[in-house]
Amino acid sequence: MSCTCLQDSSTIAPQNNPPCPTLFVANLGPACSEQELIDVFSSCAGFVKLKMQNKLGAPVAFVDFKV
Repeated sequence: MSCTCLQDSSTIAPQNNPPCPTLFVANLGPACSEQELIDVFSSCAGFVKLKMQNKLGAPVAFVDFKV
């Protein structure tokens, strides 16, 4: 499998954008718990908090980090 990086300037984010402190996590199993994700992400530098939502049986999470 190969990866091709596009150099088209329209696909590159401007360099003056501040970093986003929130990571969106999807494709989680239906049995995945908020505590399980906290256990995983709390070992990452800058971890602040995690919020999990379960809409229509498809859990997703938002993980906040210090910038």
